[in-house]
Amino acid sequence: MKTKVIDMPNQIVYTKDNISVDIDTAIFYRVIDAYRATYRVKDLARSLAEMTFVTMRTICGEYVMFM
Repeated sequence: MKTKVIDMPNQIVYTKDNISVDIDTAIFYRVIDAYRATYRVKDLARSLAEMTFVTMRTICGEYVMFM
């Protein structure tokens, strides 16, 4: 199995105290189930990118930068 990489564009996210943070992300993934990756998901790379963006926004949104 081969590990693949998706280089994501920079994304601006906001913390809990409304500080904007610029995040640069790369996704490393490996397909385990080729059937699901091919027939259950229309565009695997886009789906992974969207899930990554949502997860990063959620995690960074919980942080407080200044106390």
